[in-house]
Amino acid sequence: MPILELNAATAWANVMGRTARWPGRGVVHQEPVRRPGFTTTFKLQPGSKIFTMGSCFARNIEHHLAAHGFDIPSHRYFGSRHIINKYNPFAMLQEIEWALGYGKVPSVENRLFSIGEDKWLDPYMHLPDSRTKTQCLDTIAMSEKLFTEVRGCPYFIITLGLIEVWYDQLTETYLNWPLNLAKFESLKLQLQDRFLFRVLSYNEVFNATHRMFSLLREASPDCKAILTVSPVALSGTFTGKDILCANTYSKSVLRAAAEEICGSFDWVDYYPSYESVMHMPFEKAWDKDGNGVHVLDPVVALNVGRMVQAYVGTPADKPAMAMTAG
Repeated sequence: MPILELNAATAWANVMGRTARWPGRGVVHQEPVRRPGFTTTFKLQPGSKIFTMGSCFARNIEHHLAAHGFDIPSHRYFGSRHIINKYNPFAMLQEIEWALGYGKVPSVENRLFSIGEDKWLDPYMHLPDSRTKTQCLDTIAMSEKLFTEVRGCPYFIITLGLIEVWYDQLTETYLNWPLNLAKFESLKLQLQDRFLFRVLSYNEVFNATHRMFSLLREASPDCKAILTVSPVALSGTFTGKDILCANTYSKSVLRAAAEEICGSFDWVDYYPSYESVMHMPFEKAWDKDGNGVHVLDPVVALNVGRMVQAYVGTPADKPAMAMTAG
């Protein structure tokens, strides 16, 4: 089944739009800033609560949304810390399921891993280094409290990050952060047969994301949502393939799934932050942080500003193809 079907007249009208032709030399596509067109089907109430979830790019979005006066729960609980990063669709889905009483939450004994005297790792959080057990438990409690706020939340912004994942065969759950068995020798013999590396298929990404949005709507029947894809690249691939090929596949699958998700739920819009960043000159978009995978803050600020400007205005009915730009 196609994700979009139009009559001939509508299709030809669309292709004549000011942002519809490549390379689009109009003002909205001039270098160095790329401003892809997008469609809004609802409006955000100024100062309202927006529940956000995703990778490090999502943390950057949160920071600027909070600066615009919105109530951002994850920013309220964790500030700009990246502890709460959720990189893959299953890591996000699990948190929503657990918050709503679905699925079996891993016990502390199966969740935390000891690497020395009161040194613990929690691969469900973005914590590549050890913390004390008390610190880990406090972070888990704060995260659980955070995710209770999905109930009744009017708006969601979800950012999809990557599709290379680690699966825990004991708890039948997906990790958010891989345990570095090479770094922590004490874990190697104990855990090397417990975890599997997986590259998610399109169907897995779509189904996990579809269920996540279905649960969000169950928790908040009148909610609206914006879906984005993070432009931040894989810093490394476990597949044995060239990183350029692995990253292209990862982002392509996520972007394709996002398109179909937005077509499946009329209350979910797609915002093209991925396209904006990826079509900018490298030196204008990316932080020279040693691996070149993080987006410069002014670029994030520009995209959030465009989003806020569009969504606090009066929404229009969703047309057959996005014509909004600016």
